[in-house]
Amino acid sequence: MPLIKFLILLTVLIISTDSLAKGLTVFPQNLLLPLNSSATLTAVLLPLPMGEGWGEGSTDDKLVDVVWRGTNVFGDMGSLTTTTGSYTTLITTNLPAFGTITAEYGTWTKQVQVAVGLIDIFKRVNEQADNINSFMATCTLSLHIPALSINQTQTAKLLFKQPDKLSISLYDSNNKRLQTQIFSGKYMTLIDEVGKRYKKDVTAFLQAEELPMGMFQFDMIGFLEKNTVCFNPKNTNVPLYGIDAVAKQGNDYYDRILFVIDYDKGLVKQRTVYKDNIVVSEIRITDYENVDNHWLAKKTISKTTTLGYEVVNEVSFDEVGVNKEVGDGEF
Repeated sequence: MPLIKFLILLTVLIISTDSLAKGLTVFPQNLLLPLNSSATLTAVLLPLPMGEGWGEGSTDDKLVDVVWRGTNVFGDMGSLTTTTGSYTTLITTNLPAFGTITAEYGTWTKQVQVAVGLIDIFKRVNEQADNINSFMATCTLSLHIPALSINQTQTAKLLFKQPDKLSISLYDSNNKRLQTQIFSGKYMTLIDEVGKRYKKDVTAFLQAEELPMGMFQFDMIGFLEKNTVCFNPKNTNVPLYGIDAVAKQGNDYYDRILFVIDYDKGLVKQRTVYKDNIVVSEIRITDYENVDNHWLAKKTISKTTTLGYEVVNEVSFDEVGVNKEVGDGEF
Protein backbone atom coordinates (compact mmCIF):
# COMPACT_ATOMS: atom_id res chain seq x y z
CA MET A 1 0.00 0.00 0.00
CA PRO A 2 1.44 3.45 -0.88
CA LEU A 3 2.54 5.42 2.18
CA ILE A 4 0.12 8.31 1.58
CA LYS A 5 -2.90 5.93 1.45
CA PHE A 6 -1.71 4.21 4.62
CA LEU A 7 -1.44 7.54 6.47
CA ILE A 8 -4.91 8.62 5.31
CA LEU A 9 -6.42 5.30 6.41
CA LEU A 10 -4.64 5.51 9.77
CA THR A 11 -5.96 9.05 10.31
CA VAL A 12 -9.54 7.95 9.52
CA LEU A 13 -9.28 5.05 11.95
CA ILE A 14 -7.95 7.27 14.72
CA ILE A 15 -10.71 9.86 14.20
CA SER A 16 -13.40 7.14 14.08
CA THR A 17 -12.10 5.43 17.19
CA ASP A 18 -11.83 8.74 19.05
CA SER A 19 -15.41 9.74 18.18
CA LEU A 20 -16.72 6.40 19.39
CA ALA A 21 -14.67 6.31 22.55
CA LYS A 22 -15.87 9.48 24.23
CA GLY A 23 -19.23 10.57 25.53
CA LEU A 24 -22.06 9.60 27.83
CA THR A 25 -23.18 6.02 28.13
CA VAL A 26 -25.67 4.20 30.31
CA PHE A 27 -25.77 0.53 31.11
CA PRO A 28 -27.56 -1.71 30.74
CA GLN A 29 -28.70 -0.25 27.39
CA ASN A 30 -31.85 -2.38 27.11
CA LEU A 31 -34.12 -3.63 29.86
CA LEU A 32 -36.64 -6.47 29.55
CA LEU A 33 -38.25 -6.65 32.98
CA PRO A 34 -41.06 -8.71 34.51
CA LEU A 35 -43.85 -7.03 36.43
CA ASN A 36 -43.14 -5.93 40.02
CA SER A 37 -39.38 -5.96 39.58
CA SER A 38 -36.51 -3.46 39.65
CA ALA A 39 -33.27 -2.68 37.84
CA THR A 40 -30.43 -0.23 38.47
CA LEU A 41 -29.05 2.02 35.71
CA THR A 42 -25.56 3.51 35.79
CA ALA A 43 -24.34 6.59 33.91
CA VAL A 44 -20.68 7.07 33.02
CA LEU A 45 -18.53 9.20 30.72
CA LEU A 46 -16.31 7.10 28.51
CA PRO A 47 -12.58 7.94 28.51
CA LEU A 48 -11.87 11.37 27.03
CA PRO A 49 -8.79 12.24 24.97
CA MET A 50 -6.09 14.45 26.48
CA GLY A 51 -7.20 18.01 27.16
CA GLU A 52 -10.98 17.34 27.00
CA GLY A 53 -11.76 15.99 30.43
CA TRP A 54 -10.31 15.99 33.82
CA GLY A 55 -6.51 16.48 33.87
CA GLU A 56 -4.14 15.11 31.29
CA GLY A 57 -6.39 12.46 29.81
CA SER A 58 -7.91 9.29 31.33
CA THR A 59 -8.05 5.61 30.66
CA ASP A 60 -10.98 4.99 33.06
CA ASP A 61 -14.71 5.59 32.79
CA LYS A 62 -16.03 8.26 35.13
CA LEU A 63 -19.31 8.07 37.04
CA VAL A 64 -21.30 11.21 36.33
CA ASP A 65 -24.43 12.79 37.80
CA VAL A 66 -27.14 12.95 35.15
CA VAL A 67 -30.83 13.86 35.03
CA TRP A 68 -32.99 10.75 34.52
CA ARG A 69 -36.33 11.07 32.72
CA GLY A 70 -38.96 8.64 31.50
CA THR A 71 -39.85 9.48 27.86
CA ASN A 72 -42.26 8.15 25.23
CA VAL A 73 -43.90 5.96 27.86
CA PHE A 74 -46.88 3.72 27.08
CA GLY A 75 -48.66 2.76 30.28
CA ASP A 76 -47.21 3.20 33.76
CA MET A 77 -43.60 2.08 33.35
CA GLY A 78 -42.80 2.56 37.03
CA SER A 79 -40.84 5.00 39.15
CA LEU A 80 -37.23 6.16 39.23
CA THR A 81 -35.87 6.30 42.77
CA THR A 82 -33.81 9.39 41.93
CA THR A 83 -33.95 11.93 39.12
CA THR A 84 -30.35 13.11 39.47
CA GLY A 85 -27.23 11.07 40.12
CA SER A 86 -24.85 8.46 38.77
CA TYR A 87 -27.34 5.68 39.54
CA THR A 88 -31.08 5.30 39.43
CA THR A 89 -33.34 2.34 40.12
CA LEU A 90 -36.45 1.69 38.06
CA ILE A 91 -39.18 0.04 40.13
CA THR A 92 -41.85 -1.42 37.84
CA THR A 93 -45.58 -1.69 38.44
CA ASN A 94 -47.96 -4.64 38.18
CA LEU A 95 -49.10 -3.75 34.65
CA PRO A 96 -47.24 -4.01 31.32
CA ALA A 97 -45.66 -0.82 29.96
CA PHE A 98 -42.79 0.30 27.79
CA GLY A 99 -40.84 3.37 26.77
CA THR A 100 -37.42 4.91 27.20
CA ILE A 101 -35.39 6.27 30.09
CA THR A 102 -33.22 9.19 29.01
CA ALA A 103 -30.06 10.28 30.83
CA GLU A 104 -29.13 13.94 30.25
CA TYR A 105 -25.71 15.47 30.95
CA GLY A 106 -25.03 18.85 29.39
CA THR A 107 -25.60 18.47 25.66
CA TRP A 108 -25.23 14.70 25.84
CA THR A 109 -28.20 12.35 26.09
CA LYS A 110 -28.44 8.58 26.18
CA GLN A 111 -31.57 6.46 25.97
CA VAL A 112 -32.36 3.08 27.48
CA GLN A 113 -35.14 1.04 25.89
CA VAL A 114 -37.38 -0.47 28.56
CA ALA A 115 -40.04 -3.17 28.18
CA VAL A 116 -41.97 -4.14 31.31
CA GLY A 117 -44.17 -7.21 31.43
CA LEU A 118 -43.76 -8.28 27.80
CA ILE A 119 -43.47 -11.94 28.76
CA ASP A 120 -46.26 -11.50 31.33
CA ILE A 121 -48.67 -10.59 28.51
CA PHE A 122 -48.12 -13.98 26.91
CA LYS A 123 -48.50 -15.62 30.30
CA ARG A 124 -51.83 -13.81 30.73
CA VAL A 125 -53.06 -15.31 27.46
CA ASN A 126 -51.91 -18.72 28.66
CA GLU A 127 -53.77 -18.32 31.95
CA GLN A 128 -56.98 -17.65 30.05
CA ALA A 129 -56.40 -20.71 27.90
CA ASP A 130 -55.40 -23.02 30.73
CA ASN A 131 -58.74 -22.47 32.47
CA ILE A 132 -60.75 -23.70 29.47
CA ASN A 133 -60.97 -27.48 29.54
CA SER A 134 -63.82 -27.75 27.05
CA PHE A 135 -65.71 -25.46 24.70
CA MET A 136 -68.80 -25.81 22.55
CA ALA A 137 -70.69 -23.42 20.30
CA THR A 138 -72.93 -23.08 17.28
CA CYS A 139 -71.25 -20.95 14.64
CA THR A 140 -72.42 -19.00 11.63
CA LEU A 141 -69.75 -18.93 8.91
CA SER A 142 -69.92 -16.34 6.13
CA LEU A 143 -67.53 -16.59 3.17
CA HIS A 144 -66.99 -13.63 0.86
CA ILE A 145 -64.81 -13.37 -2.25
CA PRO A 146 -65.65 -9.84 -3.50
CA ALA A 147 -63.85 -10.09 -6.85
CA LEU A 148 -65.88 -13.19 -7.78
CA SER A 149 -69.14 -11.99 -6.17
CA ILE A 150 -69.18 -15.10 -3.99
CA ASN A 151 -71.15 -14.90 -0.75
CA GLN A 152 -71.91 -18.09 1.13
CA THR A 153 -73.23 -18.78 4.61
CA GLN A 154 -73.13 -22.02 6.56
CA THR A 155 -73.66 -23.09 10.13
CA ALA A 156 -71.31 -25.24 12.14
CA LYS A 157 -71.15 -26.98 15.48
CA LEU A 158 -67.87 -26.74 17.31
CA LEU A 159 -66.60 -28.98 20.11
CA PHE A 160 -63.24 -28.75 21.83
CA LYS A 161 -61.68 -30.74 24.65
CA GLN A 162 -58.24 -30.35 26.20
CA PRO A 163 -55.60 -31.01 25.32
CA ASP A 164 -55.94 -31.57 21.57
CA LYS A 165 -59.41 -32.67 20.48
CA LEU A 166 -61.47 -30.51 18.12
CA SER A 167 -64.59 -31.30 16.07
CA ILE A 168 -66.14 -29.03 13.44
CA SER A 169 -69.37 -30.14 11.73
CA LEU A 170 -70.73 -28.12 8.79
CA TYR A 171 -74.46 -27.96 7.95
CA ASP A 172 -76.42 -26.59 5.00
CA SER A 173 -79.44 -24.27 5.19
CA ASN A 174 -81.70 -27.30 5.78
CA ASN A 175 -79.59 -28.38 8.76
CA LYS A 176 -78.19 -31.34 6.84
CA ARG A 177 -74.68 -32.28 7.89
CA LEU A 178 -72.24 -31.83 5.03
CA GLN A 179 -69.02 -32.94 6.65
CA THR A 180 -67.20 -33.20 9.95
CA GLN A 181 -63.53 -32.51 10.60
CA ILE A 182 -62.07 -34.06 13.74
CA PHE A 183 -58.62 -33.10 15.01
CA SER A 184 -57.12 -35.37 17.63
CA GLY A 185 -53.45 -34.92 18.39
CA LYS A 186 -51.54 -34.91 15.11
CA TYR A 187 -54.34 -36.53 13.10
CA MET A 188 -57.33 -35.09 11.26
CA THR A 189 -60.27 -37.28 10.28
CA LEU A 190 -62.71 -36.07 7.61
CA ILE A 191 -66.20 -37.60 7.62
CA ASP A 192 -68.19 -36.82 4.48
CA GLU A 193 -71.99 -36.53 4.18
CA VAL A 194 -72.43 -40.28 3.62
CA GLY A 195 -70.25 -41.20 6.60
CA LYS A 196 -67.05 -42.19 4.78
CA ARG A 197 -63.91 -41.45 6.80
CA TYR A 198 -60.54 -40.17 5.64
CA LYS A 199 -57.64 -39.89 8.11
CA LYS A 200 -54.46 -37.84 7.66
CA ASP A 201 -51.40 -36.79 9.68
CA VAL A 202 -51.58 -32.98 9.80
CA THR A 203 -48.53 -32.21 11.94
CA ALA A 204 -46.88 -30.23 9.13
CA PHE A 205 -50.06 -28.21 8.55
CA LEU A 206 -50.41 -27.28 12.22
CA GLN A 207 -46.79 -26.22 12.42
CA ALA A 208 -46.94 -24.27 9.18
CA GLU A 209 -50.01 -22.37 10.28
CA GLU A 210 -48.47 -21.73 13.71
CA LEU A 211 -51.56 -23.34 15.23
CA PRO A 212 -51.34 -24.86 18.69
CA MET A 213 -52.32 -28.51 19.04
CA GLY A 214 -54.97 -27.35 21.49
CA MET A 215 -57.43 -24.72 20.29
CA PHE A 216 -57.01 -22.42 23.28
CA GLN A 217 -53.38 -23.15 24.06
CA PHE A 218 -50.56 -20.80 23.22
CA ASP A 219 -47.09 -22.34 23.26
CA MET A 220 -45.37 -19.27 24.70
CA ILE A 221 -42.00 -20.90 25.36
CA GLY A 222 -41.77 -22.47 21.93
CA PHE A 223 -42.96 -19.28 20.27
CA LEU A 224 -40.43 -17.08 22.06
CA GLU A 225 -37.62 -19.47 21.15
CA LYS A 226 -38.42 -19.06 17.46
CA ASN A 227 -39.12 -15.32 17.44
CA THR A 228 -37.77 -12.02 18.68
CA VAL A 229 -40.60 -10.08 20.32
CA CYS A 230 -40.95 -6.38 21.12
CA PHE A 231 -43.72 -3.87 21.76
CA ASN A 232 -45.31 -2.09 18.79
CA PRO A 233 -46.19 1.51 19.79
CA LYS A 234 -48.41 2.20 16.75
CA ASN A 235 -50.79 -0.60 17.71
CA THR A 236 -50.79 0.03 21.46
CA ASN A 237 -53.68 1.74 23.21
CA VAL A 238 -53.45 0.51 26.80
CA PRO A 239 -54.85 -1.96 27.87
CA LEU A 240 -54.41 -3.12 24.26
CA TYR A 241 -50.76 -3.93 23.55
CA GLY A 242 -49.27 -4.31 20.08
CA ILE A 243 -46.47 -6.89 19.97
CA ASP A 244 -44.25 -7.66 16.99
CA ALA A 245 -42.78 -11.14 16.66
CA VAL A 246 -39.99 -11.41 14.09
CA ALA A 247 -38.87 -14.87 13.00
CA LYS A 248 -35.30 -15.63 14.05
CA GLN A 249 -34.85 -17.93 11.05
CA GLY A 250 -36.29 -17.69 7.57
CA ASN A 251 -39.28 -19.86 6.73
CA ASP A 252 -41.90 -20.18 4.00
CA TYR A 253 -44.80 -18.88 6.08
CA TYR A 254 -44.02 -15.58 7.80
CA ASP A 255 -41.38 -12.97 8.53
CA ARG A 256 -43.32 -11.09 11.18
CA ILE A 257 -46.54 -11.50 13.16
CA LEU A 258 -48.31 -8.58 14.79
CA PHE A 259 -50.40 -9.42 17.84
CA VAL A 260 -52.79 -6.99 19.50
CA ILE A 261 -53.55 -8.38 22.94
CA ASP A 262 -56.09 -7.16 25.49
CA TYR A 263 -54.16 -7.70 28.71
CA ASP A 264 -57.18 -7.22 30.99
CA LYS A 265 -59.16 -9.92 29.21
CA GLY A 266 -56.28 -12.17 28.13
CA LEU A 267 -57.53 -12.05 24.54
CA VAL A 268 -55.54 -11.96 21.31
CA LYS A 269 -57.79 -9.45 19.53
CA GLN A 270 -55.79 -9.33 16.32
CA ARG A 271 -53.17 -11.44 14.58
CA THR A 272 -51.64 -10.16 11.35
CA VAL A 273 -49.13 -12.32 9.48
CA TYR A 274 -46.56 -10.74 7.15
CA LYS A 275 -44.35 -12.32 4.51
CA ASP A 276 -41.97 -10.16 2.45
CA ASN A 277 -43.67 -7.07 3.96
CA ILE A 278 -47.06 -8.16 2.59
CA VAL A 279 -50.05 -9.11 4.76
CA VAL A 280 -50.83 -12.73 3.96
CA SER A 281 -53.51 -13.26 6.61
CA GLU A 282 -55.26 -11.41 9.38
CA ILE A 283 -57.85 -12.32 11.98
CA ARG A 284 -59.55 -9.86 14.32
CA ILE A 285 -62.07 -10.21 17.13
CA THR A 286 -64.80 -7.69 16.43
CA ASP A 287 -67.02 -8.61 19.40
CA TYR A 288 -66.53 -10.62 22.57
CA GLU A 289 -68.42 -11.75 25.66
CA ASN A 290 -67.85 -13.06 29.16
CA VAL A 291 -69.00 -16.66 29.60
CA ASP A 292 -68.65 -18.05 33.12
CA ASN A 293 -65.81 -15.61 33.88
CA HIS A 294 -63.99 -16.37 30.62
CA TRP A 295 -63.59 -13.66 27.97
CA LEU A 296 -64.24 -15.22 24.55
CA ALA A 297 -64.65 -14.10 20.95
CA LYS A 298 -68.27 -13.62 19.89
CA LYS A 299 -67.49 -12.45 16.35
CA THR A 300 -64.33 -12.66 14.26
CA ILE A 301 -63.35 -11.57 10.78
CA SER A 302 -60.37 -12.96 8.90
CA LYS A 303 -58.78 -12.07 5.57
CA THR A 304 -56.44 -14.11 3.43
CA THR A 305 -55.32 -14.07 -0.20
CA THR A 306 -55.90 -17.23 -2.21
CA LEU A 307 -54.92 -17.51 -5.88
CA GLY A 308 -54.71 -13.73 -6.01
CA TYR A 309 -58.21 -13.19 -4.59
CA GLU A 310 -59.03 -11.67 -1.23
CA VAL A 311 -61.06 -14.11 0.84
CA VAL A 312 -63.02 -12.81 3.83
CA ASN A 313 -64.43 -15.11 6.49
CA GLU A 314 -66.78 -13.89 9.21
CA VAL A 315 -67.62 -16.14 12.16
CA SER A 316 -70.15 -15.56 14.94
CA PHE A 317 -70.44 -17.79 18.02
CA ASP A 318 -73.77 -18.58 19.71
CA GLU A 319 -74.97 -21.06 22.34
CA VAL A 320 -71.50 -21.00 23.85
CA GLY A 321 -70.64 -23.41 26.65
CA VAL A 322 -67.40 -23.47 28.64
CA ASN A 323 -66.14 -26.40 30.71
CA LYS A 324 -69.23 -28.48 30.01
CA GLU A 325 -69.05 -32.27 29.89
CA VAL A 326 -67.81 -33.46 26.47
CA GLY A 327 -67.26 -37.19 26.03
CA ASP A 328 -64.35 -38.64 24.06
CA GLY A 329 -66.92 -40.35 21.83
CA GLU A 330 -67.61 -36.99 20.19
CA PHE A 331 -64.17 -37.24 18.58
